[in-house]
Amino acid sequence: MSAAYHINAEDEFISFNFADQVNLVDLYELLRDLLADPEFQPAWPQLMDLRNIKLNLMPGALKPFVKYLTGTYSPRIDAAVAVVLDSDMSAELYAGVYRLACSLPGTEVFDDYGQAIKWLLQPGWKSPADEPAGTSEGSV
Repeated sequence: MSAAYHINAEDEFISFNFADQVNLVDLYELLRDLLADPEFQPAWPQLMDLRNIKLNLMPGALKPFVKYLTGTYSPRIDAAVAVVLDSDMSAELYAGVYRLACSLPGTEVFDDYGQAIKWLLQPGWKSPADEPAGTSEGSV
């Protein structure tokens, strides 16, 4: 499988890496395995790096995956989840991931890996877009 998770107990952080061809069955199995992992901690932030993914959608797989993600996986997560996308992805894939992420509490989508890490690890951090005009650092 071209998908893997890593539980970093020292930093209390979970990361996901995807490369090459991945289908929704692979993603389902990955999430299922994480929830069953004895080291899994639902309060640890999660980073899903989708920049190198090539999603292979199989007919009929989307609806059961979304049902599992929203009905089983997401309710067992008590932390922020950052999803990092590549701006070179197809518009269809980008939009689909974005729409799905918007339906999950505590999940944000980024096109910048550094911003995603910053958002996850600094509680209360706001993106420049969240600040009223003229109030960001460096404004005069």
